[in-house]
Amino acid sequence: MKTLDLHIHSTYSDGTFSVEEIIKSAKSIGLTTISITDHDTVEQIPDCISLGKKYGITVIPGVELSCSYKIKSLNKNKGLHLLGYGINPDNEAFKKEMDDQKAKRLIRAKKIADKFMAFGFKIDFENIIANKKGSVGKPQIAKAKNLIITAGSDFHSPRQRRGS
Repeated sequence: MKTLDLHIHSTYSDGTFSVEEIIKSAKSIGLTTISITDHDTVEQIPDCISLGKKYGITVIPGVELSCSYKIKSLNKNKGLHLLGYGINPDNEAFKKEMDDQKAKRLIRAKKIADKFMAFGFKIDFENIIANKKGSVGKPQIAKAKNLIITAGSDFHSPRQRRGS
C-alpha cells in the first residue's frame, strides 16, 4: 500500500528538520511519497529530488504560496496559503514570483525582528538572513534568541502513521 504526506515543511521555511532528516523519517515510518511544500520557496526541490532517489522515496515537487484576496464587503484583504504540486522550479516566470515572495517575506521578517527589538531583545537580523536558505520567518528569528515558537495549523515534519 502506498502512503504519502503532501504537506511538509523543512528548514528552508518554518520547519524544524532538514530535507534529509525529513526524507529519512518518511522512509522510517513507511511513507512512499512526500512533497516538501515550504513557504514561498522552491530552493529545497533539488535536494528533495536527489535525496528522494537516494532513500527510495518518491518526491513530488511542491510549494506553499502566500496569496491574498479582497473581501469587497469589508474592503480588506485576507491571506491564504495555496499548495502547488508538480511545479517546475526552473520556469522563469515562476522564479520571478518566488523572488517577489522572498522579498515580501524579508520585509515581514524584519518587522517581526523590530518588534522583538522593541521589547529589548538584541536581534542581529543581517546575520539571520545571511545564514538562511529559503524563506526567512518567525522560526529563524526565535531560534537566534533560543526562544520557543509554535507552529500554526499545519504540522512541520512527516506524521506518524495511524496505528503505529
